[in-house]
Amino acid sequence: MVRSPLSLPHKLHGWHESQYVRFVEEHSEEEVWDVIDQGLTHWKSTHDGEDSVDIGEADEYIGLARQVLSNARVGSR
Repeated sequence: MVRSPLSLPHKLHGWHESQYVRFVEEHSEEEVWDVIDQGLTHWKSTHDGEDSVDIGEADEYIGLARQVLSNARVGSR
């Protein structure tokens, strides 16, 4: 995700990196994953149709990120 056009979770919420780290430490894995997934959905809905964004490339990154989230959720059970 770092090299993708997608906003990192802390940027999307307007948090400093330290605030995001605190959030991760104070919440369950599922809550953290939900925030990331919501960020992916929000990013797609707000950037769809923008000329400056390669939506095909962004869709690829969104798909990869969602696959990682899915694997993480299955692996934690």
